[in-house]
Amino acid sequence: MRRTVYYCFSLRNLLSVFVALVLVYILGYLLLTTPISKRNGKPKFLDIRTGVQERVSLTNSEVPPVVDEGYGAWIQGRSIEIMSAIKDLHHLNKSENRIVLIGFLQHTSNRNFVCCFRNSLESSDVEQVPAALDYIDLRFIVNFQNAVFSCLTPMGSNSLFNFVSFAPESCTQNMSSSLKIVYPVPRSFELAVCTKVAYSRLDPVRLVEWFEYMKLVGVSKVLTFYNSLHPDSMNVFKYYISTGFLELISYKPRSIKGITEINFTDDNSQTRQARQDKTLLVRDCQFRLGGYDYVMTIDFDEFPVPIAPYGTLNWIIQEMMLNFSDGSGFRLDPILMPPEWAKVKAGGLYHWQFNSGTYIAPYCRKWIYLPKHTWLASTHENIPKKGFKTYVIPSTLVHFLHFRSCKLEWQGIPCRNLSQTVQNELVLQRFGFSMFDSLRQVPLKDLIPNPRYIEYIKKYQKSPAQPPEGEEDMDEMLL
Repeated sequence: MRRTVYYCFSLRNLLSVFVALVLVYILGYLLLTTPISKRNGKPKFLDIRTGVQERVSLTNSEVPPVVDEGYGAWIQGRSIEIMSAIKDLHHLNKSENRIVLIGFLQHTSNRNFVCCFRNSLESSDVEQVPAALDYIDLRFIVNFQNAVFSCLTPMGSNSLFNFVSFAPESCTQNMSSSLKIVYPVPRSFELAVCTKVAYSRLDPVRLVEWFEYMKLVGVSKVLTFYNSLHPDSMNVFKYYISTGFLELISYKPRSIKGITEINFTDDNSQTRQARQDKTLLVRDCQFRLGGYDYVMTIDFDEFPVPIAPYGTLNWIIQEMMLNFSDGSGFRLDPILMPPEWAKVKAGGLYHWQFNSGTYIAPYCRKWIYLPKHTWLASTHENIPKKGFKTYVIPSTLVHFLHFRSCKLEWQGIPCRNLSQTVQNELVLQRFGFSMFDSLRQVPLKDLIPNPRYIEYIKKYQKSPAQPPEGEEDMDEMLL
């Protein structure tokens, strides 16, 4: 009996110890594997790379060609396409270069691969570095998610490589085509605009007004990607490329030249996959425009308007930074200006003839952000790096006007019963005569297939919101 009791007592003790060990293991596992973003409220890059940098040599026949403009580099044996490779100017560890890789992957894909760096296209010497997945957009699952990878190389005289290819395991076999690495140039106190992807037909009148207005409010550069763009719109883009104001980049996501092409149209541009395709470009802009102090992602139908006495957006952001030096992004709440609420006449500046709108926040929010303080930039969101915060630009400083109809698929916005909550919206008017002066310096005859509009810009001297009597509707004139 004594042995039986002792045996049961020992078994009970062992069971208690075992349960305690299991609980300690579970607690430790949760602490070690919980994402950093859940532990401290600020997401960070999760550096999970393994292996070391090593040099390998190739034969001339193994040196891969550069990928065609607008296309990405597919990694053999992986459902991964890398669209661009950009140096991160604001990488915290200054002893190394971080090359950011913007691309797509299938959610279930094997994500391990290596970067193969070269100084020149002719070089057979390759630096092999393991890649890491830093971010994947999992807001919703589609065929290909947009993602951010990176590769690190030591800082030094031989570390600024010009080209990078990719391989599933080793640079000695199955190397992809090469991408030219982008090295952004620092541009202090300057504001750049990213417009994501342009496709189909964008009305030349509205485009020219938008570009000239952006110059008036302090924008130094516009970066736009394009896919299946109408010749009328491309003609306007070519002019602004020639002035140095616009950088235009072809964009053919998930395409293989001569085999399969992804083309954007008005019909397919609002699908979930298209939303992933467009959001990828916001990630690209964050790093490609990383040399600029301030970046804003907007569309060609959006006008951020400084309120007097401020004349530029740069001035407002610099004033905000005096009070909020820890700012990462500054939020703008758009005012929707539906064309159905305006009777736009042919003889007048298009955007200056609207005066009624409605706020559509919190559905739609836009940002002016600082790349060096931002961990992740998105179309409607800004996630700061550790130690930085987001702030709101009050409507006493900026009115953000969005000239478009309400989209029925906008969740939380009663498009069928919109009310005009903003009346007599005239903040744009004080830029009207400056716009006339700017437009008169533009070769409008080469850009706008509309003689009446061109004649009006040349001769009309009254308020830009008051076109001559008897003019037909602008919408009819544009048909």
